[in-house]
Parts: sequence; structure tokens; C-alpha cells
Amino acid sequence: MFEAGGFGVAVTVAQAQPFDPDRWGPPPVGVTRRRSRLTDVLDPAGFTDAGLAAELASIADVRAQLAAYEAGVVAELAARRPAAWDLTEEHPGHRVEGWSPDRVPASVSEFFADELALVAHISPTAATVVTERSLALVHELPATWAALADGLIDPARATAIVRALAGQSVDAGGPVDPGIVGEVEPRRWAGRWRGRPRCGCGSARRRR
Repeated sequence: MFEAGGFGVAVTVAQAQPFDPDRWGPPPVGVTRRRSRLTDVLDPAGFTDAGLAAELASIADVRAQLAAYEAGVVAELAARRPAAWDLTEEHPGHRVEGWSPDRVPASVSEFFADELALVAHISPTAATVVTERSLALVHELPATWAALADGLIDPARATAIVRALAGQSVDAGGPVDPGIVGEVEPRRWAGRWRGRPRCGCGSARRRR
């Protein structure tokens, strides 16, 4: 147990060693093996009120960093599962429009959402949403991704920006000049990170 006054939660890089309780053999009677929980090493009861407030701010920062990292990881994995790998109309078993109730992200294999759902332990529908958000952040809205990675905005605001601006640029198949999207994007997260967006959702559309 660390002293709360000198330690707090943070994101770091460590050697990947998956938790495998079976490698130690059967546990003694009455003993349960599990990985350590954060509250096992950082007891909230050990913090002052100011310390608890600081920890909540740190947790928000960690959440933003992990959301940006998730977007980067998902976008990289999606790039390794291109739609070019899927069967074409010339091959039996190719994709038919309407075969799935979920959307298939553009340029990504039709099976990617299923793979992501399996490894991330989420539903295929949620995996599709995560894929689309990740691709938009990494490839279309890099300034928003950077703000998220730096903890300047939270995941909720990043998602709101994606919903408003993703697919709007001509480069992404939309009707708006990329320069306009690039001009509007930073206004959506400028200022206090928990404040209201300074620019209306329809800014890009009004300036077509």
C-alpha cells in the first residue's frame, strides 16, 4: 500500500505480462488469486479532501489519454484489415448490402467489427462505433485527437466533435472544404475543457 500523500493514479508504460493465476498452481484453501486493484494500492481513505479532488482530476486526465490511445490502436489495427481483403462480387460468399444490421466502416474489412468486439469484449455494434470514432479522430481530426491525448478535452467532447465534423471534409467524402473543417475544429475544444463548445454544431455546414 502506497502512502496517498505521495502517490496518485497515472498512465505509464510497463512490460506486458498478462495476469495468469494458473501459472502458480492451485491456490491454498481459502485463498483467491486476482490482480491488484487500484484501491488495493491507493486507498481513497488515505487522501485528504484536496487529495481526493486531485485524484478525480487525474482520473479524468487518464481517461482522456486512454481514449486517445485506444483510437490510435484501433485505427492501426483497422489499417491492417483493409476492405480489399474481403471477397468481391466475383467470389461466392461476398458481402451483400443489408446483410448486417450494423454499419461497415469505409475502407475496413466487413469482419473487423466482429474481431474488435471479440478482443475488446464489447458488442459488434459498439465495436463499429468505436472504429468509426477512432478512424475519424486519427485520420480526419488530428487536432482533436491531440487535444484528447493531452487531456485538454474529455472523451465525451471528443465524441461530440466527431459527430459534428467527421465526414464533412471533401477528403472524407463530404461537401466541405478541408480548410474550413480545420479552421472550425480547434474552436470546438478551445478554452476550458469542460466548458461548452464555442462554435455551433452547424458551423461547417453553414459555411459550405
